[in-house]
Amino acid sequence: SRHICYVGGCDRNMNPKDTRTEQQKYALRQFVLDFHAKHPNVQIVGHNDLAAKACPSFNVRAWLESIGIKQ
Repeated sequence: SRHICYVGGCDRNMNPKDTRTEQQKYALRQFVLDFHAKHPNVQIVGHNDLAAKACPSFNVRAWLESIGIKQ
């Protein structure tokens, strides 16, 4: 299996915060679109969808929809 690891950040109060740079967002978008095109039946989720974690500190499902992937 293949995995992507993005370590999210926190604000000063230790609340989850999306700390991706524009370059990281672009690279992740390109990788995920390519991966999804090759493996359209694979479900893409965030760590927080599988465990009681805050990471990746952004809503993966909403982000996927914003880049044209509906699961």
